[in-house]
Amino acid sequence: MKNDGGQLYTIEGVAAGLIMLLTAFLVVGATTVYTPGDTHINDMQMEQFGNDLLLTMDTPAVCCAENSPTCSGINCDEKSNLQKAIENTYGNGSAIFDQEFMRLGAVKGNRLQYNASVYYRLAATSEIHSYLLNKSPKLFTRDNAVKVSKFVKVDNTLNTMVNGDTKKQEVLVEVILWLD
Repeated sequence: MKNDGGQLYTIEGVAAGLIMLLTAFLVVGATTVYTPGDTHINDMQMEQFGNDLLLTMDTPAVCCAENSPTCSGINCDEKSNLQKAIENTYGNGSAIFDQEFMRLGAVKGNRLQYNASVYYRLAATSEIHSYLLNKSPKLFTRDNAVKVSKFVKVDNTLNTMVNGDTKKQEVLVEVILWLD
């Protein structure tokens, strides 16, 4: 027979087509791999979340008039919880920061981890110093942590924040966030 070669080419073509379809199916069905270009979206969301947390913590409680029926017995304080934590008036600044940060940043399963530091300038020497405000009990293990910061006005004239520096000033609160 003269057309035996044509059948071989047909069988070879069908087999090659099946192999290409199977390969395409396996590639499309494979697990999605995040490339470095895709992971920045999660980091941007975490950064916005951290900025929102610091902004909320630095917002003082809303107060109403003393004779208002909705304010009976409420002691109104003009300072935000973040200011109270930094000024550390009663010696519990770390506890105030942790309680407020974890309350506002409640993530399913409490996976939110952080290290918070305060940077300030000494009046006498104009040197920049810092101290650890609070940190998570778990060690920093994630490569894609984000850093958020906020300037906060503090009145430290009545007590000593750190190293005897007593004045009104703006300090920088810097928080490194990651999910465990």
